[in-house]
Amino acid sequence: MKNKKKLILWGATGQAVALEEFLKVEYEIDALFDNNKKIESPFQKIKLYHGKSGFMKWLSNKKKNSNFIVAIGGGNGKDRVSISKFLIKKKLKLISAINKKTNIASNVKMGKGLQILMNATIGAKCKIGNYDPEECCESTEYGPSCIASCYDGENCYNFSGKMPLNKIYKRDRAKKLLQKLVRQKAGAYDKIYNPQTKRWVLSSGKLGKNILQKYLNRV
Repeated sequence: MKNKKKLILWGATGQAVALEEFLKVEYEIDALFDNNKKIESPFQKIKLYHGKSGFMKWLSNKKKNSNFIVAIGGGNGKDRVSISKFLIKKKLKLISAINKKTNIASNVKMGKGLQILMNATIGAKCKIGNYDPEECCESTEYGPSCIASCYDGENCYNFSGKMPLNKIYKRDRAKKLLQKLVRQKAGAYDKIYNPQTKRWVLSSGKLGKNILQKYLNRV
């Protein structure tokens, strides 16, 4: 596509990699920004700047305003909001990043600055707020709930199936999840796989706790 729109990403780790994969079709990613000075750019041809000082240095050489999205996933909502407001004040335009390979109901109410990644499903009458990353609706033991898409190995836990090689790894993850539940640190982003319904459920709910306990009793 010729004459691609300019875009910057604030955040230069896994969320940025997932967004770049489909945003590059429509946008030219001009620069990356991250507050962590220890990381490097995940893309060879895209320069990484650090913090607000790096952003101001980049901005001083720009004649035209750019688009932006804050590529920070997980539960870091305050960072997404504060950085987004900072960039809006600097006259950059906030976009939503919605992968075409998603399933979104026609009556979903969406906010701004959304990030909906590949294979996410958003159910009927779901409401998604501003700056929410990779949101989806699915059924839980509490009824329909809007929570993050699951990627086993991050905030979601799949202890089903045969585990001859990674049994110890899965058992350790199960124990860590149990510790989070005991400390009441597990939230909406911590889900567990229900092998009977083949869906993800909240680990802090009654059903999720039962699945976890059955697994720990078996290993």
